[in-house]
Amino acid sequence: LWCFVFSVPFERVWMLSGIGTVSRLLGLVLVPVALTALLVRGCIRRLLFVHWCMIAFVGWCALSMFWTCSTELTLDRVFTEVQALISVLLIWQFYNRTEVGQLTKAYVYGTVIACISTLANFANGDVTSWNRYAADGFDPNDLSLMLAISIPLSYYFFLKSRGFGSLIWLGHIGLVTVCCLLTGSRMGAIVTLVALSVIPLSAAQLKGWRAATVALAIGVGASACVTVIPASSWERVLSAIPEIQGGTLNDRSEIWARGWELVRQQPFLGVGAGAFKEAVSRVPGNPLASVSDVAHNTFLSVLSEVGLIGAVGFLVVLVSLIVLILEMTPAARRTWLITFAVWGIGVFTLTWEHRKPTWVIFALLIEHWRRTATPSIAERVRSNLSSSLFFRFPSARRLGRRKAVL
Repeated sequence: LWCFVFSVPFERVWMLSGIGTVSRLLGLVLVPVALTALLVRGCIRRLLFVHWCMIAFVGWCALSMFWTCSTELTLDRVFTEVQALISVLLIWQFYNRTEVGQLTKAYVYGTVIACISTLANFANGDVTSWNRYAADGFDPNDLSLMLAISIPLSYYFFLKSRGFGSLIWLGHIGLVTVCCLLTGSRMGAIVTLVALSVIPLSAAQLKGWRAATVALAIGVGASACVTVIPASSWERVLSAIPEIQGGTLNDRSEIWARGWELVRQQPFLGVGAGAFKEAVSRVPGNPLASVSDVAHNTFLSVLSEVGLIGAVGFLVVLVSLIVLILEMTPAARRTWLITFAVWGIGVFTLTWEHRKPTWVIFALLIEHWRRTATPSIAERVRSNLSSSLFFRFPSARRLGRRKAVL
């Protein structure tokens, strides 16, 4: 599990022939091992309400196979979502480390690999479109959001760490910030600012050498950004406000208009999970210069593809996660609220309801809740541990006893 989470932020840097991403390979190995472990253990941990909501959402996406306008696209989307759902359930079932945040640290460590690849491409002058830089195999917008998500998590570990080893987490934040700006993503710059807001919001926890270290790190980081980031990246990042006020966000506004037309045509059931591209090409009107594969908005994507019913299910998942965040201790609550806000703002221009980073972050949030719930919640969980948290498989001996009684 640790290796799987670690691989998610850089999964596309190294593609394996015939398999795909590194995380897919680890997932193929993980599932049979996990099933075997469940049988050996003889019991499963009972699922939370949010888990059942996730299962219901993926199940509804699978049902859209019956009315989709593209069976092939929907089948591919459902297969991806089932894999992501399995990763969430496995993390809930098996991760029992006593130290809080080991899996979350794995995600943060994984972003370092993506940053190294981004900096290597920058040093070599390997650009994507519009003179932007990104890790191998990654879209700059996707990469910037994945990196920005790790900032509040890294700062949480800085506050929890002791000694000068905690400076590693500040170094990680600086590295991620530079790489986010190198992507030239306007959305990435916005979510990076939101992620960095964890620093002033946690100012009350800074005392003595920590406060001085953070102030010095901010100065060094700002100087590095001004020195390292090329003018082309700054120009694109600073064009965010005029683009939002009067632009089309690279034709996204036109794509969204097509998406809303799909919602009006199929408001309750949608056009089928993953079938946005096929459906939007059939919408009457002036065709776009190039039909987008996705809606470039997670919420519109869910609404147009699986309808109002699916959108309500997805919304319930998000609300359930927010409830879990509110039950955490103050420091963890602040960290995850900001992380959740970064994700929510970022997916406003990306289609991420089926992406592994989304589901892994959701799984890490749930696991963090289990480890850092407020005392009343934690006591309730402990008191129900033997009676309701686990479901034990009936053994052969127990089955034999039942037959004897009968």
